[in-house]
Amino acid sequence: MTFLNQFHKEATERKMRKIAESQQSPGDGQPHVSPFEIEQRITESFAKEHGLWIPIDAVIDLGTPGPSGNENDTYVSNDIIYKVNNLLNSGSILRLQP
Repeated sequence: MTFLNQFHKEATERKMRKIAESQQSPGDGQPHVSPFEIEQRITESFAKEHGLWIPIDAVIDLGTPGPSGNENDTYVSNDIIYKVNNLLNSGSILRLQP
């Protein structure tokens, strides 16, 4: 498996461990959680831990809205362009691997 960077490697490995754990212990009285839900929770937690999470209600504070598409919105602030991906097309962080 090829990783984009260390963050991508850590997040992917953490997700894969959690998904494997959830599949090994069915019937333990816990509600079923899909791999997609696990991925969402881990991704949010990882992003928050590393200062990469922007709450949806704060996205507009990134700058002036720029061109947007089906899966991405852009915001421009001074000399920075922010690209916000909602994963609508890919459906998963894990599917973004090169």
